[in-house]
This record gives sequence, structure tokens and C-alpha cells, in this order.
Amino acid sequence: MENVVHKQKKIKIKKILQIGLSYTSGTTTIRRSLPFEIFKRLKNKYSVKVFDEFLKNNSEEVDNIKNYFEPASSNQKFDIILIFNDNNNFSLIKKFLNKNSLVIDINNFYKKDCLKHKIKYKSLEHENN
Repeated sequence: MENVVHKQKKIKIKKILQIGLSYTSGTTTIRRSLPFEIFKRLKNKYSVKVFDEFLKNNSEEVDNIKNYFEPASSNQKFDIILIFNDNNNFSLIKKFLNKNSLVIDINNFYKKDCLKHKIKYKSLEHENN
């Protein structure tokens, strides 16, 4: 995943929003979580925020990284949005996009929505197999 972000040479990466941090949707743990491992690596090189309302509100494991969480009420825009779960309505995700944003969607959760709205989109579904 880190390599995929680095390869986005056409995008001037300033800010990344990672949607989903737990190992699977709707869980309250980040132990053995690939999304959490990716977050830890990316935050050392980029400005990274996390959007995972369920985890933020239901897990004490994230107390030490709460300053990385982006609230739903935020008006921030991000250059890359990494999507690890499908817990959110697409309109919520769309509000975090700027006109040149790239959505990297791990499992094609929002492919139809992104293509419909002509948003730059990359799926990693086949690269993970």
C-alpha cells in the first residue's frame, strides 16, 4: 500500500485520509490490523488523518492516536483517500475530496460511485490476492 501511494507521481500528495483503521468493518480492535499498520507507516511520511467513527467512539485502543481522527463535520479536503471499509455513505466520502483527489479503494466498495462522479479511482482488490 505504501508503494501504491508513492507511485502516484501525478498527484502532489499533501494530505491523506484513511477510511477504516480496524482489521475489519464494525470491530473495535486494531490488533493485527493491516489498515493500522499501513497508517503507522504512512503517518511518518505524510500528513495522514483517519476517519473511522465507529472505532473512535467504541475503542479505547485508539485513545493515544485520537488527534489523527478527522470528524465528520470537517471541511478538510484530501489528495488521496484510502478506503478500507464500507461503513460510510458515499456522500460523506465525497465531501472530503478536492477536484484532483484520488480514491484508492482496497475492495471496490465505492467503485460505481466514483466512476459515476468521474472521480480518479484505483482499486487494489486484485493486487491483494
